[in-house]
Amino acid sequence: MGKGPSPEMRSLIIQVPIPGKSRYGLDYMKRYARKGQLLLFLFLFLSPLAEAAVSSTDLTIDVMVGFRGVFKLEHWTPLLITVENRGPGRRGTLQWTVYGGREYLGENIVTTYRRPVDLPHNSRKRFKTITMISSYNTPMLFRFIEKGGRVVAEKKVTLPPHPPLEKLLLGLSQGFPLDFFTVVPERRTQVVYPRLEDLPDQVYGYDSVDAIVVHQVPLRSLTPAQMQALQQWVALGGRLIFSSGAHYSLYQDPRLASLLPVKIQGLVELHSLHSLEKLYGAPIPTP
Repeated sequence: MGKGPSPEMRSLIIQVPIPGKSRYGLDYMKRYARKGQLLLFLFLFLSPLAEAAVSSTDLTIDVMVGFRGVFKLEHWTPLLITVENRGPGRRGTLQWTVYGGREYLGENIVTTYRRPVDLPHNSRKRFKTITMISSYNTPMLFRFIEKGGRVVAEKKVTLPPHPPLEKLLLGLSQGFPLDFFTVVPERRTQVVYPRLEDLPDQVYGYDSVDAIVVHQVPLRSLTPAQMQALQQWVALGGRLIFSSGAHYSLYQDPRLASLLPVKIQGLVELHSLHSLEKLYGAPIPTP
């Protein structure tokens, strides 16, 4: 979906090959083996000092990849980065680096993103962006760097492998499970229940989502950017499913007019889900 992050979220991107199956592989490394021995010795000798340089206890970085850790390969994936500063005010750069590429093609790519960050004393800021993940072996490194290049805090994220998904559904529901969608045979479907405040604020963040089910959850707390992203996703063909019980007045919010082009007048009891069965090509049991 689309070509990637907006310019303001992608201030700088650097792509360079790294040693692996590329032309900078084993032969290249053997050529400089002797120099590498000296460099390795210096690295091992100096590594405790390097660790001390980033051992900040008053500034922490937390990262959530995808929707509560769930995502699809080869799709734009949302990242939620939280930086908390319990110490004195700091100004610097938030930098995150993604190491990836498609292994079966011999690709080794390093992509680096940067953005300036101002963190007053006892502050906590959240940043939303997206990245392309091609492999579960893709590590990510997040750093907060002060002026002069000093690394104040860093966090390395390693993605746990899991079976590839065929369908990803988001459930915006309060106390009403939607896991019955996962019983459709021969469909690797997973339902994730994200918090409203964690939803993407740009349409690319929904690239891997097949459907969103809203059940008795008011969407009025969404920011204008989040609402616009949701509207754009629906306009591009995204499937947004509303369900309700007695509290159908939640869907009479004027902001939902572009997402729910019907007038809610009352309740109708359904005993089957014919439209969804047609979509999935299989019977769906009702809860």
